[in-house]
Amino acid sequence: MAEKPIVVRKIWAHNAHEEFLLVGVAVSALGCRWITIDTEFPGVIYRPSAEAIRSEDAVEERYKVLKKNVDELKLIQLGFTLSDSHGNLPDFATEYRYVWEVNFKGFDASSDAHAPDSIELLRNQGVDMEKHMGEGVNYRQFAELMYNAGLINQGMHWVAFHGGYDFAYLLKVMSLEKKLPENVDGFYDQLRQYFGRMYDVKQMAKCCEGLYGGLDKIAATLQVERAVGKSHCAGSDSLLTWQVFSTLCHYCYFTDYLLAGVSDVLYGLQSVRSIGEPKVIPALYNPYLKHKLVQLPVCNYASTLGPFESKEVPSCSCNEFLHILL
Repeated sequence: MAEKPIVVRKIWAHNAHEEFLLVGVAVSALGCRWITIDTEFPGVIYRPSAEAIRSEDAVEERYKVLKKNVDELKLIQLGFTLSDSHGNLPDFATEYRYVWEVNFKGFDASSDAHAPDSIELLRNQGVDMEKHMGEGVNYRQFAELMYNAGLINQGMHWVAFHGGYDFAYLLKVMSLEKKLPENVDGFYDQLRQYFGRMYDVKQMAKCCEGLYGGLDKIAATLQVERAVGKSHCAGSDSLLTWQVFSTLCHYCYFTDYLLAGVSDVLYGLQSVRSIGEPKVIPALYNPYLKHKLVQLPVCNYASTLGPFESKEVPSCSCNEFLHILL
């Protein structure tokens, strides 16, 4: 049977409360403990030196540049894809599956710092900056809704692609702080206060022979097609990131051991404390290349869920409520 089509649900100020009620149902009643995120923001106005880009030891310099950008710039859009431990997206007993895209109020292209080419790209992809200013979600309102929906707890598993900026902007909004921590270890400490396990798909791809480049390039290598929308739209990109993550787990031989080895490590920000004890992660050969060295067991999502793995997911008992919202 064909899979249900996917719809990106757009969140604005006028429907934010109702949409996050649905999100809460997905988390608590449908067991969606995995959340894959993507953010859109006004580009970068500071860049690391060429040496810092090349050097594995220049973590602090790269973090300082990230911090300067995130401290001065404002989040425009957040996309997130929820799934359960078997990779199922919420459908709420309808004919569609759903992902979400939050549109924020706060960025003003006429007065706020930004990279002009990035704003032009977002406009070309359909981001309506004027609508964001008038109808977008307030940052404080968003933070409250995230808490109420049950997304901010240690039982969640967070996924991003090259996720340093994604998690930095989300931390800035959730903590209601104007400035990020001064160093990378402080950054990881604060991330752990708000989020559960974190996985960076680009960091995972480093373990797979032949996988490199941006999200679209890695997806193409894995023969993963974008299911809905287009690039640089946060909802669509969060879904593609989830598709690539799922493919890596199921077909590129990421065992639970290997997945644990890359958890809580963001690409380009490999703090010694973030990695902990050194782990030797063997180079893997993905199944789309001609030669494979070894076939390892497929990752079992459920075994990474801690206390949730042995619990049955309760059936949703709020059909009338969902019917009204949907």
